[in-house]
Amino acid sequence: MKRQALVVGINRYPFLKQHLEYAAADAEEIARLLRQCGQFEVKVLPETYQDGAIQVEEKGLVKGDTLREEISKL
Repeated sequence: MKRQALVVGINRYPFLKQHLEYAAADAEEIARLLRQCGQFEVKVLPETYQDGAIQVEEKGLVKGDTLREEISKL
């Protein structure tokens, strides 16, 4: 059975005046550990493609519908 993980790291919320600083970076590190040590297939949200790899987008937003869809895929 394939091991899968969904890692979400949202720094910005439209309804907040002040944004989080480390959620995206923490999520990226968790995703890295799951890939390397746990042999998981990892999906990250929000995602961007940088340096030849999919990474957590630090300024990205995630819509509720997108999150529900990704959770249902698990």
